[in-house]
Amino acid sequence: MIAQRHSAIIQALHWLIALGIFSSYALGLVMEEFPRGAPRNLVTMLHASLGLLGLALTLLLALWRLIIPGLPRLEGNPMIQRMARLAHWGLYAAMLAVPLLGLGMMWLKGRVVMVLGLFTLPSPFSANRGLGEQMEGLHEFGAHALLALVGLHAAAAVFHNIVLQDGGLLRMLPRSGPFRYPRG
Repeated sequence: MIAQRHSAIIQALHWLIALGIFSSYALGLVMEEFPRGAPRNLVTMLHASLGLLGLALTLLLALWRLIIPGLPRLEGNPMIQRMARLAHWGLYAAMLAVPLLGLGMMWLKGRVVMVLGLFTLPSPFSANRGLGEQMEGLHEFGAHALLALVGLHAAAAVFHNIVLQDGGLLRMLPRSGPFRYPRG
């Protein structure tokens, strides 16, 4: 079987978003360990900046997929196809919701959001610490759910490659030319 590959733009967006998710998640796990003041503020700014960059790249990827036709869906079991569609919708929803919840949380806590030290995003809301705390809980839950969905997505890609041998994983790998599965 020959595996078609996604365009370099789709692949780049996919892997940049993945890198942003993992980096932002890791920073989110450790930022409370930093002492208050400049060190924690820097880590918090990087965490928020990566989240917002991921949000922008996700919106760009969604827009690109709406405008430019992608590869046809992989053939196979209709139940697996439905599960894949549902998982992709879940991934997109989480990739949009998690940074938006984080942004809302910071604003509602009365914080100005600094993006890569270049500019700030002032809050359009009045501070509401209680609502900000609730949004923080949703942001954290959403981040864990997003990472679980990413893990499921990666496991499905490996399943496509090893078990189904339909080129699912290879479609997103940046190699040139088609790939043939060896038969034997």
